[in-house]
Amino acid sequence: MKLGGWLRMWIVLSGLYGGFVVIYTWNTFPTLATMPHEDTYLSLMSREAQDIVSIPAKPREVKSESKAEPPLMQFAILKPPPDEIPLRLPNGFTFNLAGHLTDEQRNTVQREYTRVLQNALPALQRESIQTALLAWLIPSVLVLLLGLAVRWIYKGFKRGNSAP
Repeated sequence: MKLGGWLRMWIVLSGLYGGFVVIYTWNTFPTLATMPHEDTYLSLMSREAQDIVSIPAKPREVKSESKAEPPLMQFAILKPPPDEIPLRLPNGFTFNLAGHLTDEQRNTVQREYTRVLQNALPALQRESIQTALLAWLIPSVLVLLLGLAVRWIYKGFKRGNSAP
């Protein structure tokens, strides 16, 4: 098969565009660290981890420095902040867990959430690859069809000039 100028130009442009799509996909490819949090992940954790997350934090006690009259600042605090410890997870999401939980309970939540992320990651990666293939294939085919249409029109005008 003889490759004409239009087809060669299409091959070069498709290759360059494919390179850009590959670079973009490589830079945005989903990993555990870049996965966004979804509320459905909580329901996919084990029942034990769900129960630990739902344990309410105990309110902190505001201690007054003077027994006779508390400082003015204490009157401004209607409710003291709860006793919470943030638990940062691999994707950057943070659970504010009750401060009275044990290290074992916090590790259970982290382990279960990470397991859920690892189970969801392959689907996100497949979706990323499929999107990249479509982002390359559809414009490439459209450019090819456009080039073929221009060539067809050009040949039509060329034939029209040679007629008596």
